[in-house]
Amino acid sequence: MATVRILAATGGLGFAPPDPTRSFFPALDRSPQAIVADAGSADIGPLFLGADIPYNEPEWEELDLERLLEGVDRLGAPLIVGSCGGCGTDRAVESYAEIVDTIGRRRGRSFKTALIFAEQTRDWLTAALEGVPPPPALGPALPPLTQEAVDSSARIVAVMGVQPILAALKGGAEIVLAGRACDDALFAAAAMAGGAPVASAFLAGKLLENSSLVAEPFVLRESIIADVGDDGVLLEPMLPEQRCTRTSVAAELMYERRTPYEQAGPGGVLDLHDVRINEVDERRVAVTGARYREEMPALKIEGAGLVGYRSMCIAGCRDPRMIAALDPILDSMRDAVTASGALIAVSVFGRDAVMGALEPVRSPPPHEVAVVVETVAPSQHEANRACLLAKRLLFSAKYPGQKQTGGSIMSLIDEFLEAGPSFRWTVNHVVGVPDLVEPFRIENRTLGAAS
Repeated sequence: MATVRILAATGGLGFAPPDPTRSFFPALDRSPQAIVADAGSADIGPLFLGADIPYNEPEWEELDLERLLEGVDRLGAPLIVGSCGGCGTDRAVESYAEIVDTIGRRRGRSFKTALIFAEQTRDWLTAALEGVPPPPALGPALPPLTQEAVDSSARIVAVMGVQPILAALKGGAEIVLAGRACDDALFAAAAMAGGAPVASAFLAGKLLENSSLVAEPFVLRESIIADVGDDGVLLEPMLPEQRCTRTSVAAELMYERRTPYEQAGPGGVLDLHDVRINEVDERRVAVTGARYREEMPALKIEGAGLVGYRSMCIAGCRDPRMIAALDPILDSMRDAVTASGALIAVSVFGRDAVMGALEPVRSPPPHEVAVVVETVAPSQHEANRACLLAKRLLFSAKYPGQKQTGGSIMSLIDEFLEAGPSFRWTVNHVVGVPDLVEPFRIENRTLGAAS
């Protein structure tokens, strides 16, 4: 077969204002047969799903979309955008559709567009769980899925694979605006629609899901071209100062993986046991040997629910005596705040804020730390009050060897910070389904205006 040329336009649509002259416009000159951009991830946390708010600055998203649509105009190639708005809610898909419509009207151009909606109701998920053992969570933070977790979810999305996207492309869509989607599925669907074999298509998806992170030096926002064929994938970065190497490609293959040999997705697994990575020249790398096996249809489901409202305060300390006595001081503060009915989390930057109990470096003791206190309660007023209590207890702490009447604490700002609604992940589970297209609503629209 002839190869299918895929353009991974950016590592994150709307992430930051781009300069398309660096790599995107040169990539268009290479005549890709599909343009693909991922716009979201669960990495951004549960707030954006639970509250259904945008992750990126809308003006930056419009900048990116206008340039991507220029590629559609110039090449006649389809554009696929996945996980619209960051978390892939129905509102986010509609928001992107409005942007495309506005750009199309401004250009005097119409676009046949497929909107794929990924939000699911609590009743749908409850029905999917009937008669099956509780699905285990995908990580240690959650227990097996319960009805209580479903009921506490403010919003739920199913993470689509290639199937709904292929259905939209086969329906003649020039643009696909997808809700929450597997990153690799966006690229795999584009390659499969062009005739690429399944294994090579999913291999391309895995390699392209972060765009220019597959090359070095590592930058996020630049474009990558991939030629996808029977034997595998040939990668080439479009930014002149980047190159693909065996190391950079291997690093991307192992990105966010439980095992370096397999990547599971809806309905199948990409098998990388026999993958070979070969440097073709100074900038290009060929990846071959991937296999794909089908498995029972299942979808990852993500849900987020409201915990309460959050407040924060930040203080610094460089008194060695107080730093030495910090743990009992913080324990006493936690007990008092918890007794008031609020939740509290404390991070000590300069000591173990990132790793917590897993921090391997415990000596010598730091000479300066920052204490970040977060309180969560059923109302913002209660969270504020709990944060104020924590702050004052910290400032009035007593400890051995103290040289003054108050604690040796400097506040970054005098007031506390209202952080608003706080959400948690309620669902992060794989749920079996009879069909991998049916849970997703596909709506075809003509956006923009004909000249």
